[in-house]
Amino acid sequence: MQAFQPGFRMFISDVNTRTKDEAERFRQLTFTCLQNINTCDLQNLNFPTAACPAVIMTAVRLQTCWDGENLNSPDHMAQIAYPKFHSFKSGGLCPASHPLRKGQLFYEVI
Repeated sequence: MQAFQPGFRMFISDVNTRTKDEAERFRQLTFTCLQNINTCDLQNLNFPTAACPAVIMTAVRLQTCWDGENLNSPDHMAQIAYPKFHSFKSGGLCPASHPLRKGQLFYEVI
């Protein structure tokens, strides 16, 4: 695992994402409609379309596989990728195009 180098930049998503297929590309950005502060529904790729009884919780898991060369790219995403299957937490392997594992940043916002 390698630390982030100075100047490294990345985005997790695209503000223009509108379809389920587009959202699947960013499968580590999820939304949960909390029923109350102690219970919640399942995580969902789609932003809730109706009011939630309590609040919306957003979970953001940033990419963990780096290409080893580029600190940035025009879209701020091409130099970094998610594991091929599953997630960093589950030990998912990085794709050959992005073989170097970075630390995982995780944010949960309520």
